[in-house]
Amino acid sequence: MKNILILLLSIATLQAAHAANFPIGQPAKPSAPLDKHTLRVINQCSYPIWIHTEGRINNQLQQNDSKLEPENAFDYTIPPEGAHATLTKASAGCDNAGKNCAIGSDNVDTRFEVDWFTIAKSNNKLVPNLSAVEGYTFPVKVDYILNGIPQTQDCGKLSLAECPSNFEDHLGSFFQERIIKNGQIVGCYPNKKISIKDHNQFEKNNDYQYYGCPTPPVSVSTCRQNYGADPDDSTKISNETPAFVQYLHNYGKYNGQLDNSCRMYGYAYDDTFGTPHSDPDQPIILTYCPDPKNVPSLPN
Repeated sequence: MKNILILLLSIATLQAAHAANFPIGQPAKPSAPLDKHTLRVINQCSYPIWIHTEGRINNQLQQNDSKLEPENAFDYTIPPEGAHATLTKASAGCDNAGKNCAIGSDNVDTRFEVDWFTIAKSNNKLVPNLSAVEGYTFPVKVDYILNGIPQTQDCGKLSLAECPSNFEDHLGSFFQERIIKNGQIVGCYPNKKISIKDHNQFEKNNDYQYYGCPTPPVSVSTCRQNYGADPDDSTKISNETPAFVQYLHNYGKYNGQLDNSCRMYGYAYDDTFGTPHSDPDQPIILTYCPDPKNVPSLPN
């Protein structure tokens, strides 16, 4: 942690110039000096992971998939024109093309999203979001700078074992939330997806309308009420809030620990809980499997 903070603070003096390469990452050492306007992705898992990045540059969607070995990193330099609606996610146990993955191939994954160089609604800051709106897989940590001070969103203890085994929807039906392969939990479905067998058609499903909150017709306040939260403040949840969202909000609660530094979106309008801010001219570091004691197991 100390080395990460020193690394982030040191970039203000760096003047190295690199060609913009987003969404293709350049190999880097995790502890190497870091330039401004850069996303560094570090793999601390015990096995290779495939990093998927995408974003819009000059209104054109660009995507890339690259294999990242353990204890290695990729640096993604953001172009001067910005990279908007960027998404970073990871898969593992894949074939040589990064397909047919054991983890991350079910349209369920831990997501990191940020709109680079886009002025946010408050304080002209970036809004780097960790999101479980599409479910979650890998534990992650994000290091960034806010008002010149290093900050951390540490979800390193995010646990697949704590994924609720069953979910009762608003109609009284029960569904399995865990994605299990060869006896291993490899992902956790969000509430909006669990009852849909064909996830390409989930917009037509009643549970998606209730929990996916498409707007229109579902308003922000109605969406939050559907999740048992205060209509004006998503941080205020209740006993009616689904266990999936409760786990994210009360991070670590199930194993006797409570760590509010992990603020991850649990559903579409979880804004007041899951929205951090960072300085727009500083780098961001995204680390997969930051806790060596909490690395998802690959199925045999």
